[in-house]
Amino acid sequence: MSIIQLPLKIAMTFERRSEYMARGYSYEDCAELPDAEIDNIYEALCKLGHDVEMVGDIKALVERLAHDPAPGWDLVFNTSEGWRGRAAARESRVPALLEAFDRSPSSKDPAQSAITASPHSTALANFPVFVKPAAEGSSKGISKINKITTASELEPVVKILRERFPEQEILIESFLSGNDVTISILGTGADARVIGIREFVYGSHTRDAAEDFLSFERKMTSRELWPYYRDTEIDMKGPLTAKAWAGWKAVCDGGM
Repeated sequence: MSIIQLPLKIAMTFERRSEYMARGYSYEDCAELPDAEIDNIYEALCKLGHDVEMVGDIKALVERLAHDPAPGWDLVFNTSEGWRGRAAARESRVPALLEAFDRSPSSKDPAQSAITASPHSTALANFPVFVKPAAEGSSKGISKINKITTASELEPVVKILRERFPEQEILIESFLSGNDVTISILGTGADARVIGIREFVYGSHTRDAAEDFLSFERKMTSRELWPYYRDTEIDMKGPLTAKAWAGWKAVCDGGM
């Protein structure tokens, strides 16, 4: 095994929200795309002494590799979400292209990216159910209508979502009540570790307390509508962390 010498030569692949909005796409179209975060990552890597090349999206990556198929990168720091086309395959495009050129992304490989971007439908139980586009994030496509409490509401909402997201399947699942918990894992193999936990708590302390999920409006347009969140009150070694760790090992660390 070859030993990589520090500092590293790193390429960054990404779609920048402001650039896509400047092309005429809406804020909701671009909701999953980062902006200032890209510059923050770049600055952090440079401060660590690495040589960082800002490549851009997959089209820019294709042009870059066509010009120089062996650019000498030690690592590709990939935050690309993909753009347009079949939703479940979007995130896997940059990893697949890099794999074809014998380059490894910092994120999941093509198969892992496709799996994690394509959730399977769950068996329906009783109402309420939740209806959403199957391969979106950042609460895209989520509003007050997505929580369905009666059978008569279901078909009209599915129709609305099919019209808005024609390239995606529409996922119908049992509504999961309770708080939302995000557990962040950093690293690979033996170096992986949990670095933080955030919990969104729904309840009467928010202005729109009756909405017990995070809609696009709540998430993107008004912090006053956010549920209360806390970062330090969940045991870092408790059962929730253990479940997240087991899922990460299965999908992202070769445990499939």
